[in-house]
Amino acid sequence: MSAHQQLLYHIVFSTKERRLLLQDDEFREHVWSYMAGVTTNLGGHALRIGGYFDHAHLLLRIPAKIAVSDFVGKVKANTSKHINESRDTMKKFHWQDGYGAFTVSRSQVDAVTDYIDRQMEHHRKRSFQEEFLKMLVDHEVEYDPKYADFGGLRHRQGCFGLRPESLGRPKGRINAIRVFVAGYEV
Repeated sequence: MSAHQQLLYHIVFSTKERRLLLQDDEFREHVWSYMAGVTTNLGGHALRIGGYFDHAHLLLRIPAKIAVSDFVGKVKANTSKHINESRDTMKKFHWQDGYGAFTVSRSQVDAVTDYIDRQMEHHRKRSFQEEFLKMLVDHEVEYDPKYADFGGLRHRQGCFGLRPESLGRPKGRINAIRVFVAGYEV
């Protein structure tokens, strides 16, 4: 029996406690490059990796034989380990426990790639917390607001420009599959 798939994922996760640990341009680019290498070593393919000072966005193809949660866990663990072993610093680098994972249709790869490439510009107007909550709402991911507390910032209907009419079905864009907020699957 043979199986054929073309599953693309937009993975999003932050540094632990959303600390701004990726402010140095050279270091941040090194982290993205290392993540791409880990992805390849795990049998996946990174189409684009980028992010901001406190979080990462990955557009990936993940092999069918590896669960998304296992794949993301390995990417995060290997990257953290590499950073901590290669940097001479007293502060340990950690990613948050959870992540967001959204499927991406082939027709939307360019839009997601552009979105990842424009993170620095994008975050002049919107925080990671606002961005992530908007992604959950836009992709109709049900979540318990008690687990979506981002340092005192909570989602409420109408907050962050999320009007009730924006809660409709995504327009053929990205569909959510599994999302973890604050380490809990929602």
